Amino acid sequence: MVKEMRVISELTGQMYEAEDCCFFRNPTQSAYYRNWGCELVDLFVDGQMKWVFVFKKSDHEWAKIKWAENKDKNNG
Repeated sequence: MVKEMRVISELTGQMYEAEDCCFFRNPTQSAYYRNWGCELVDLFVDGQMKWVFVFKKSDHEWAKIKWAENKDKNNG
C-alpha cells in the first residue's frame, strides 16, 4: 500500500503530492528548468540550510534530457 504525502508550500500556499515531484538542490539546473518553462512547484530551505527547488516529474522527464544534451553549455 502506497501512502500519498501531500505537502503545502509555505511559499505559495498550494498543495502538491510529493510523489509527483522531483527535488533539486542544484540552483543552476533549477534556473535552466525555469527558463525552459518548467513550473516551480515549491522552494524551501532544508535541514542543511540549502535551497530545495521542487518541480513536477512530468516536466523533469523532458527537461532532464535537455539538461544532459546541453551539459557542456550549462556548466552542469
